[in-house]
Amino acid sequence: MSELVIYEDEFLQILGKGEDVYIETLKRGISFDMLHNVLSLHPEIDVKSFITLKNAINSAPKPPEPFGKLKEKIVIDILDNDLKAIICFNVPKEQLDIKNRDGLAAEAKAKLREKGIVYGIRDEILYGELIPGKPYSIAEGIPPINGHDAVVKLYELQDTKPILSEDGKVNFYELQLINRIKSGEWLGEMTYPTEGTPGVNIKGTPIKAEKGKSLLLNYDRASVQEVSEEGKTTLYSKINGAVNYIDGKLTVSNHLEIDGDVDFKTGNVKFDGYVTINGTVADGFSVEATKDIEINGQLGLGNIKEISSTFGSIFIRGGIASKGKSEIKAGKDVFTKFV
Repeated sequence: MSELVIYEDEFLQILGKGEDVYIETLKRGISFDMLHNVLSLHPEIDVKSFITLKNAINSAPKPPEPFGKLKEKIVIDILDNDLKAIICFNVPKEQLDIKNRDGLAAEAKAKLREKGIVYGIRDEILYGELIPGKPYSIAEGIPPINGHDAVVKLYELQDTKPILSEDGKVNFYELQLINRIKSGEWLGEMTYPTEGTPGVNIKGTPIKAEKGKSLLLNYDRASVQEVSEEGKTTLYSKINGAVNYIDGKLTVSNHLEIDGDVDFKTGNVKFDGYVTINGTVADGFSVEATKDIEINGQLGLGNIKEISSTFGSIFIRGGIASKGKSEIKAGKDVFTKFV
């Protein structure tokens, strides 16, 4: 087996025999720190036994003893699921001189081919400044970009609580119980998921991108229509009515709006849905609805017979001033200025 003289001076020799590295001390006079400085100039040596080195110095002269291994000259590691390769040159500094770079670059490229690395190779690394033992990113693939998930925006119901003014007082006049909508008005939309952009790894293999997740629009097809537009689906109301969510389903329910008063001109009102009265309810008359009821007249109510909401709430803007004969019944809440 041939010997390779890696380093020698008057005190010692460092020899390479195959993969093994030996130290032979010739005489005393070298410290361990001095030896450490010598080894730092040779990153190709992987020290396995510091005790052997100490004994060789302390017991000099001493015949050759193995203390380490020769590292691979050019080491390439593949990382991140074949998306990146790191190269490291385990050679003395003088071998990395730019005058010797063509041969070293040819060796590195051959090593890359051996590992199947063909894409994203950074040739500029091989001809730039190199430091022995330092890792460099020699090849980089392109990771896939997954598609964006679908995005859903839906009509937001207004809060039915009275609004607090800046002075802390409750402003009952700003409460709107019913979320009115007209036929053809916007109710919601879903932006479609995107396909994503595929990538490629350093071995030239395409990487498929994941498509964004799709979502479902939950709405009542009898009262809401779906229109497909570029990149999205938009929901519009089919009717004039009131927006509501029933078991999570977007719905436009029937909405009866009376511009004046409930009196002899209208008679008692009984309606399956939402009711808005922009005036008041005359004495002796009643209003019954399955959903919310709004009575927006400033005069309020007197001796009405009954205001009843089976499943909703009741809002009376002007208050109630009856003589103990009126009934106000709601499945949820009653909002009024005074009773």
